[in-house]
Amino acid sequence: MLWRAAAIDLGRRSYTRHISHSLQFEQAEAELAREWNSSHHARDQRVAWETAREVARDAWEQARTALQSGDAKPSAR
Repeated sequence: MLWRAAAIDLGRRSYTRHISHSLQFEQAEAELAREWNSSHHARDQRVAWETAREVARDAWEQARTALQSGDAKPSAR
């Protein structure tokens, strides 16, 4: 299940990239999907964006919550 770690990483990295724009996950989702679909890891695992989407969304929300609360290291589920 290495794809889960990759999806978590994508969600967290993407949130921090977009933090200054105050975007919601849905507003950045097309970019995340393109990045996921072009990633070497996703091609090797053959995991579709639709499968990884909720994991990435959870990580995005964890990063948002952690940064808003001052906890710089959001925990993984």
